[in-house]
Amino acid sequence: KEQITELKRCSITFDGQSRHLVPEEHVLIVAPYNKQVRLLKQRLPGFEIGTVDKFQGKQKPVVIISMADSDANESARGMDFLFSKNRLNVAISRAQILAIVVANPLLAYADCYSLKNMVLVNLFSRIVQSGAIEQIPVRSSASMQFKSPADS
Repeated sequence: KEQITELKRCSITFDGQSRHLVPEEHVLIVAPYNKQVRLLKQRLPGFEIGTVDKFQGKQKPVVIISMADSDANESARGMDFLFSKNRLNVAISRAQILAIVVANPLLAYADCYSLKNMVLVNLFSRIVQSGAIEQIPVRSSASMQFKSPADS
């Protein structure tokens, strides 16, 4: 909700026109799991919220990607699903101007037990490194917000 509140104070220039950003109109929220989507819909009514599969081919100025898991090794569908190159690429590429990834900072330090796991975590770590990192407290744990290089 903090990211949404901050976005409400922003203006966007899109297609040569500057206008006030209306989060419910200009923001997609993407989560990896249907259960997380349902929870976000309850907490953020009026927003377009879904999994990567729902938004294939659709774009909006701002995309918020909720990674949902705080421990890759305990992920409901495993590290391969959570850090899937294709799923992360589709989620991030839905953003026309800004992609925000909300995640536990420890995801970038997940334990790897195979070369394949290392490649997946490395991709997520490169996403972390390519954006500006801002720590945002969420209840008793920490989360991370990464802004796209285009925003810098």
